[in-house]
This record gives sequence, C-alpha cells and structure tokens, in this order.
Amino acid sequence: MNLKKGQILELKIESLNIKGQGIAFLELEGQKYNVAINRSFPGDIVTAKIFKIKKNFLEASLEEIIQASPDRVPAINSYASIAGSTPLELLDYSKQLYYKEQEVYRILNNLNLQSKINPIIGMQEPIYYRNKMQYSFGITPDVFEFCLGMHHYKYRFKIVPATDCKLCDPLCSPIVNFSLEFFKNSGLNPHDFRNGEGDLRNLTLRFAKNTSDKMLVLEVQKNQDSSIQQIYQNYFQEIQSKFPDINSIFLHETLQKKGQRTKVELTHISGKTSITEKLNINNKTFEFDILPQAFFQPNTIQAEVIYGLVENLVSATDVIYDLFCGTGTIGLVISHKAKNVIGIEIEPQAIEIAKLNASKNQITNIKFLEGDVYKTLQSQNLSKPDVVIVDPPRSGLTDKALELIVQLQPQEIIYVSCNIKTFSQNAVFLEERGYKLEVVTPVDQFPHTRHLELVSKFTFQK
Repeated sequence: MNLKKGQILELKIESLNIKGQGIAFLELEGQKYNVAINRSFPGDIVTAKIFKIKKNFLEASLEEIIQASPDRVPAINSYASIAGSTPLELLDYSKQLYYKEQEVYRILNNLNLQSKINPIIGMQEPIYYRNKMQYSFGITPDVFEFCLGMHHYKYRFKIVPATDCKLCDPLCSPIVNFSLEFFKNSGLNPHDFRNGEGDLRNLTLRFAKNTSDKMLVLEVQKNQDSSIQQIYQNYFQEIQSKFPDINSIFLHETLQKKGQRTKVELTHISGKTSITEKLNINNKTFEFDILPQAFFQPNTIQAEVIYGLVENLVSATDVIYDLFCGTGTIGLVISHKAKNVIGIEIEPQAIEIAKLNASKNQITNIKFLEGDVYKTLQSQNLSKPDVVIVDPPRSGLTDKALELIVQLQPQEIIYVSCNIKTFSQNAVFLEERGYKLEVVTPVDQFPHTRHLELVSKFTFQK
C-alpha cells in the first residue's frame, strides 16, 4: 500500500512531542511511521489527512475526533480550539506537564546526555499568569468581521476574538472588549500585512504582578492625517476615564513600506514612562523598571522560580560573566555570589535599562558592557570568569559563541534555555569539549503551550 498526500487515516494518538503535536504509530507492510497530528492528544482516536510524507515520518491534519481522550478538559478560553496561542489548553494540565517532562527525558537520553533531570516545575494556578499580552487587530476567518484577539492557528492573517482571555490579568478582557467596540465604530481598519493597508496593528497590555503598575500600548501604522490622530486621542481619553488603573499609556507608530527599512516611533501619552515589577527570589526582593519595548520574562511567578534555580546553581566565586545579558536581570539577581559580575549585550537600550536597574537595586559590583559579545571580549582586557551564564534566544548559541565560552574555560556554565532542541545540540557541543551536563530542571513557564524553560549546569572536567 502506497501512502499518498490527501489520504485519510484512522489513528490512535499515543504520545505528545515537543512541538505539541499528537503522535500516532503506523505500520504498513513492515514499514513503521510516526504520524504527527496537530491539536490531538494522547488517548484520542482520530481521522487525519496526510500532507507530508518522509521516510519514517508523516504529518497529517486533524479531520475528526472519533473518540476523545479521557484527558481532554473544557476550554478555559473561548478561542482555545481555533487560536494558535494555547494549543494544549484542552489537555489536562497535569498531563501537559507529564508529556513535556517526558520529551526532555527522551531528547536528552537519545543524545546520551546522562545528566540528572529534576521533575518539571509547573504552576499551581495556570491561569491569569502572563504579565504581558499582545492582542492583534484583524478580520475573522469565517464571517470576515472586525476583530481584536489572537491569530488563528491555521490562517496566518486571520484573527479570532479574545474578549474573555484568561491568560493575563482579569482587567485585560474588559479593556479588549472596550477597544474592540471603540475601533469597530471608528471607521479605521485593521492593518493588512500583505498589502500594507489599514491603520490598526496591535494592542499590548503589560500588567505587573507584584506591583499595581499597568501599561497600555496601542500600535498603529503611522499616518499623519489629523482626523485619525484625533481618533487615537479620543481612545486614550476614554481609556483613562474608564480604566483609571492604567497608569502608563503609549502610542506606538510603525512606518512600514515594501523595500524600505521599518521605522518605529514611540510617543508617551500619559502616566509613567515605565512600569515597575518586583521579583521575590529566595527571600530577597528586586525591583525592575520595564520600558514599553523592553524584554521581561512574561510569567512573573515562574521567572522567580527560574532565577531562584540559577542562583542556587551558581557557586560563590570571584568573576561571573552574564553573556547576552539583555536587561541584566540574571546578573543582578546573582550579583551577591561574586566579587564582580560583567554583563555583555549588543542592544543599547537593554544595557541602558540594565544600568538603571542596577542603580535601583543598589548593586554596585556589576558592570554592563554594550557591544557584540565576541568583539567585546576580544578587545577588552577583562578578568577571566569562573562562571559563565547564558540565556540565549530560541535559536540557541552559535558555534562561534560556544567556542568563545570554551576558550574562556569557566569552571561552571549556567545555561537557561527556552528550546530543548537547540539546548541539546549545544549541550553535545560542550560535552565534546570537556564540559559535563550535571543537572537539568524543566520549568513550565507557558502553561497550555508547547514551550518550556530549562535551567541547567555544566562543569568543566579537568
């Protein structure tokens, strides 16, 4: 029997992979296949249509659930089954944690990375956990109505309503509902990224969890038309009147034209120019100012867990490098573990914020350097590190960055990762060059999604 694209198969889902896809096992004429099916869960019996065929692997789209898994649960959000934001929401949370943990074991063991793997750390209450949400203006995929919400899981440029979102603060939903009705009647249209037309892009809400600060950022396509500018001003006035808890408001204007570099203009409308968040880590409290475009871990509760794990892994020493340090959060948290901490980051605004937060927390033994990590370490005569901390983007560390770290030969490397695949590849590289992966702790920073964080420690084997 030859498999063909478009062929319908009846399958039972047996496991869940790191992409959040249900996996079924198929054997035909002695040939075994793993079949990956989006939006299916272990225990489901489904029909699925093949759209990709490889040697031992098939991908298929879910057609029908013949028998639902006993681990399926009711939706928390109305968009759960059609948005791409929470693909695991319909799976019992304890099972989400179980399958994420199993994938960590599977991937690391397959690469013969024989480290201690601690149990995954989940959340007690996996709702209202995000401190930042970005809602997009757009058109629904069915009746083509004006909408403010999440991207559809299947149609990239279509948006599904998120007027009852339970990922961020409870105040988010009333603001989204008000904003939807206000702009629906304004005469303005959502921005269409395919043709560059339309004004309204995104509504971003940043709500601190451990302080009362709340920020709203309206992102639009730049337009000098005075009547359009007046609509925005009317919107901000209404927001201030109806939602007085919002104490920081910005207008984010983007000028994007085909063939030209995108330009961004940020205008402070009212309130504070930044919001303050507190992190409580191992009985110590740190304060951080967050600017509208600055990165900050979007799950405050789990960020405290991650940074606490990092602090516990770091040995007291003389010199620590926090490479690719961003706004310097980790370096500041572990600064008491060393005589000197050096943070390096290429983004100027991130370094500016890091310095401000060091001053805010009265931390004086940390120095932040702006520039490319490799060039900075080559050009400056810095003390050699005993510990190197890295928290790279999802793409992981490049071979160049890894070689640089190996050349520094720190006794310890603390690696925080948001991508098990790139982390494991980097781990193999480090082990081949004399480092032993001692321990890995998975942390579920994003419940109901396929993502998780890993906090790990490598030690140099002399």
